[in-house]
Amino acid sequence: MAAAVTSKRARGDETEPAREKLPLKPQVVRIEVLGDEKVGKTSLICSLVSRHFSEKVPSVLLNVQIPAEESDENVIISITDTSSRVSDLMRVTNAAKRSDAILLVYDLTRPETFQRLRRWLDFIAKNKEIPVVLVANKVDINAVTPTTDGPYASQVRNLVNTYPFVVSEVECSAKNFTQVAQAFFLAQKAVLYPVAPLYNEKKRQLQPKCRKAIKRAFRLYNRDRSGILSREELNEYQYDCFGVRLLSAEIDTLMDYLSSVVPTGVAPDRSGLLVEGFIYLWWLFIDRNRPESGWQVLRSLGYNNGLHLEIPRERLQLPPYEEDQSAQLTPQAVEFLTNLFRQFDANKDNNIAENEVEDIFSICEDESAPWTTCSAISSPLLYERTLVDGKPTMSLEVWLACWSFVAQENPQKLLETLFYLGYNDKLFPAVEFVKSRSLTRKAMRIERNVVSCYIFGSPESGKEHFVHTFVGGNEGASTDEEQIILRAIGAVPDRDTTKYLFVCVGCSLFGGENVTHDLFFIVDVCR
Repeated sequence: MAAAVTSKRARGDETEPAREKLPLKPQVVRIEVLGDEKVGKTSLICSLVSRHFSEKVPSVLLNVQIPAEESDENVIISITDTSSRVSDLMRVTNAAKRSDAILLVYDLTRPETFQRLRRWLDFIAKNKEIPVVLVANKVDINAVTPTTDGPYASQVRNLVNTYPFVVSEVECSAKNFTQVAQAFFLAQKAVLYPVAPLYNEKKRQLQPKCRKAIKRAFRLYNRDRSGILSREELNEYQYDCFGVRLLSAEIDTLMDYLSSVVPTGVAPDRSGLLVEGFIYLWWLFIDRNRPESGWQVLRSLGYNNGLHLEIPRERLQLPPYEEDQSAQLTPQAVEFLTNLFRQFDANKDNNIAENEVEDIFSICEDESAPWTTCSAISSPLLYERTLVDGKPTMSLEVWLACWSFVAQENPQKLLETLFYLGYNDKLFPAVEFVKSRSLTRKAMRIERNVVSCYIFGSPESGKEHFVHTFVGGNEGASTDEEQIILRAIGAVPDRDTTKYLFVCVGCSLFGGENVTHDLFFIVDVCR
């Protein structure tokens, strides 16, 4: 998010970020109107729809629908009137379960209707906690004391604090139309732009999922991978998400403001924003009750109301392949992953520490490195680790080896993770399929980048030692005697290129009581 914006420009042939236009915003908003008898529920609906007040209205209206073309948000508004009779309680309950938001109405001229709000709120909490707007009706009557400055004020605040699903309160008059539209707008806004997934109002903090999504947005637009969202990149973000660009003077003002409130959020030379400054801007907008700005960005990037990234099905589709072919990374995917590695290589020593690996995947829904979760086999994947300042690190060659393992083992997991990390496979596919070893054996060449080596032998023949030596020693190796499969990946030179050797050993093969199991294992892995 950024400051006020003014100038509009044409995009020309600039590259769009890798995202899809998805109908992530609800297309229908269902609002139920609840409250005691004769508080003005039906009159509020009639005033909204007809802009006419009548002393005589039906006891309960049929369902009212406002078409999408009459809504600023281009959504259908479905309004359900309710009866307050005990005999209609089941019908009211069912309507509440189907609703997205509730207007809970009370009569400012009848204190008892306010006192019964707790009973209504308990009823709502029992059935389905959805956004509730408290509506104080009949504010037009002169003898009424406003809730914002009268005996009700502290009680209203207490209700808001006690029932977290109460999102706002409003005073209105069905008779003279005062804030009637505002009451329904607040209910609609609570559904379309919910605050709770983004922000903890009691702690005044962004929710963890929201911070993760913001960090991902920062990375997607930090296209040069410098860790600084430059002025040009900030304008790309601004245009893509809001359709307008910032003037140079506006960016200067933004930098000055952020430097004063969050010094660690701006580059020292004020050339752009650091991630903390970007996150602070989001916090500021949401804290000032502007969640719609955040949701506009999140939905443009593919997030739904639960802050789950909805990946288009076609982005997870693999290219056509034969049964005996295996998947591997394309050169473009290797280049992307190499640049990603270098971005997080803080020391520029061609190694990244474990905390840096964790930071890379911190924007993914599954924050685990994909090579730890891509296989149905539970045994860990071993790889060589280099000690730097006494801490284990991963080299670029090992990093690419692990990704190559993911491509071969679970190519769809690869595509999913790369989508989170910002790889645009619409321009360049991330996966390609190559011939099996048997088809190229006569030519004495191996076309695929990952070579699988399965080691068989009797117990205590040294199979495990071979694997541990391959990955540079015993560090990280399992000592579980019940472990059946030991796996490792590493980079090996092959003439003027690098191949990745995947080694797999069955630790109990041809020994003990597991001979039958071992034979089935051999048949399975050699297919």
